[in-house]
Amino acid sequence: MDLLALDYVIFGVLLVSAALSLMRGFVKEVLSITGWIVSSYAALFLGPLVKPFLAPYINIEWVVNAGALLLVFLVVLILFSFLSNFISSKLRDGGIGMLDRTLGVAFGGLRGAFIVCLAYFVVVLVLPEKDHPDWIRDAKMRPLLQTGIRVMVTLVPMDRLPLNITNIEGTLRNMPEQSLEQLAPALLPELTPDAADDAPDPVENEAQDTQADTGYKQNDRDLMERLIRNTEGVR
Repeated sequence: MDLLALDYVIFGVLLVSAALSLMRGFVKEVLSITGWIVSSYAALFLGPLVKPFLAPYINIEWVVNAGALLLVFLVVLILFSFLSNFISSKLRDGGIGMLDRTLGVAFGGLRGAFIVCLAYFVVVLVLPEKDHPDWIRDAKMRPLLQTGIRVMVTLVPMDRLPLNITNIEGTLRNMPEQSLEQLAPALLPELTPDAADDAPDPVENEAQDTQADTGYKQNDRDLMERLIRNTEGVR
């Protein structure tokens, strides 16, 4: 099966994220993503405290919820950005150079994976998986996105989300447990040898094992016979 549009989008996001991290460096990228994480958790835990101040001016509940989350997120993110710029400027004066950029590429790849998994997380929140279009449902990277959702659910306090998480719960129930070894043939079939072709025939394996066992026992018998003959010769 050929790559679909979603696969190309995911690869593009990963490449762009890695390229940006190469230019910005590891230290600045780590501080930047840390700011996003801190801001997200602050929004989830402090957003409910801000809602009473917005409710008198907005009559739509979901707008109040979203507005409170967004307001806290932006305020914390801006404050953290000033702090991260100060720290990164001090560290760059130490001259970490190429190592900083090399580690930045690796970090950028991880950040890109987080972004695409987060996007898929939002899609599943809005639309159940059974209603997804074919270019999402049949994408080769989809199992990787599902695995990402499983990891994210363990890190995000779902009870704090002002959203219906029924779709996510259904996704987790229907999601098979898959390891990277199981995902590799689906993601990179042209680079992964066909296990069915390379796997030895069970009948041949059994015959070889039987032959090996028989040979081993025969060797033991020959050795015992030689020892007996040598013993008799000594006598």
